[in-house]
Amino acid sequence: MAALTGILTGIDTSVLITDEMTAYKAPITRLTTEKSAWQSKSKAVDDISSRITSLDTLLETMRDSSKLQASTAISSKTDVLTTRATSAASVGSHTVEVNRLATAERKVHSGAAASDSLVGEGAFVYTYNGTTRTVYTSATTTLSGLSDLINNDSGNAGVSASLLQYDAGNGQVYHLVLSGKNSGSSYGVTIDDATTLNGSNGTMDFSQSTFTTTQTAQDAQIRVDGYPDGNWITRDSNSISDVIAGVTFTLQSVGSATVTVSQNTDSLKTNMSNLVAIYNGIITQVGTYTGYNAETKVGGLLQGDSIINMLVDPIRSAFTTNAKGFTSENDSFTMAAQVGLTLDKDGKLLLDETVFSEAVSKDYSGVLRLMGAIGKGNSDNAQVQFNSADAKTTAGQYNVKITYDAAGTAQAWIKQTSDTEWREMNVTGSTITGKVDNAEQGLSLTGVWDSGRGAYTAYATINVQQGLAGKMYEATQAILDPTTGTIKTRKDQYDSAIAAIDRNIETKQRMADNKEAALKAKYARMEALLSELESLKGTISAMTTSLDSNSNDDD
Repeated sequence: MAALTGILTGIDTSVLITDEMTAYKAPITRLTTEKSAWQSKSKAVDDISSRITSLDTLLETMRDSSKLQASTAISSKTDVLTTRATSAASVGSHTVEVNRLATAERKVHSGAAASDSLVGEGAFVYTYNGTTRTVYTSATTTLSGLSDLINNDSGNAGVSASLLQYDAGNGQVYHLVLSGKNSGSSYGVTIDDATTLNGSNGTMDFSQSTFTTTQTAQDAQIRVDGYPDGNWITRDSNSISDVIAGVTFTLQSVGSATVTVSQNTDSLKTNMSNLVAIYNGIITQVGTYTGYNAETKVGGLLQGDSIINMLVDPIRSAFTTNAKGFTSENDSFTMAAQVGLTLDKDGKLLLDETVFSEAVSKDYSGVLRLMGAIGKGNSDNAQVQFNSADAKTTAGQYNVKITYDAAGTAQAWIKQTSDTEWREMNVTGSTITGKVDNAEQGLSLTGVWDSGRGAYTAYATINVQQGLAGKMYEATQAILDPTTGTIKTRKDQYDSAIAAIDRNIETKQRMADNKEAALKAKYARMEALLSELESLKGTISAMTTSLDSNSNDDD
């Protein structure tokens, strides 16, 4: 039954229903406001997560010093050769003498009168790079058609055919040109004797003797720093990257040039500047979300959330503590401040460019290690040599002891310097490795036995190094861990709260809908009842009028 609007009573029942429902739905309004607050908190955490993800991406590169290192190579004569260097290049200067460039083979046929001259029916056979190909022509094949057959051959090993127009006399105007696509002495083009397009049986002559070699396939020849004396280093390409580690030469012409390889600290400085910018962005935003603005007297969305407020503490600690596995006895730098990274009174990160420049001038490799040492370390005993470590090896200082019997059979034990209990290590010949699931997992050492000592025990202190970026990367990875990370934990809490509010709103909305329906029905029944009463009133009035009329008639 539809609700009426007070036609009989003069009361607008829809207003009564709206007013009553507004009061009834007040809890839903409060829940909606509460949900919006949780959603705002969730978005704030998403913002922080995005910023930490950006830092994590940068640190993934910075934690490995091999990716941080950069070199620049400059040629004194770019018309002789150009050059470039990778991070593997060592600093220094080299004299490069170019005696010959690598070239590709090129043969030019004696020629024909026209591009559509018929070559005749037969076979054109050539060999390139050890592959022999046969191209068959028909009585209607033209010179241009032969070029197309060579180029369109699916088994072509690398020969390009073209036509050169030049009037050489005697009607020889169009010349078939065969060009090898690869340089080097191994890539010559040879016309095979099996060619039947040889001037017989009405064919055009394409035998070997009708071609002129205008450019011979040959190797490049260079000499570096006068070596080899009286001989040449040969390569089949003018791009040479396997003579000096990390340096590529691109030969341009015969001559001599000096190649100077120097450290490129600009990329390292850029990475460190980016680290400062991203880190400070996180600090600022976390402070905004968790702090209180005294001027506006408004708290942040996450005010009072101590977990979020302390989120960056593990990252920050990299700038205030010694890098793991670094000691002043073995390393030029052990702390961030020594390479220019410091924290101000507000917790913001600063890069002192003067200190940074002095550090890279003093020991560029040392700066790289401090920032990105991974899998690196050292030993204080030559009889216990450090080989390697991996990402699973816990960085820090270890004590190692190796016990040899008189025959040189070894047993080895290890403990972190802060531990009291020794743990046995794996021993295979002279190789000693840490066991799985221990802090030393991934650590590899070499035991050097002194046969002249008989049975004895060797002791060593091993430092496994982790750069500052590696420590920060571990922290960002833990924060962003999709299962156990702080961000995941907080998001789950917020999502759970929002879901609970949604369920509560749904329940109360259902009750409100039922309430509103009941009110509408109630007022509809009232209007219906009043309508019936009004109708009854009319009936009674008519009856009264009829009785009065009858009474007058009787008079």
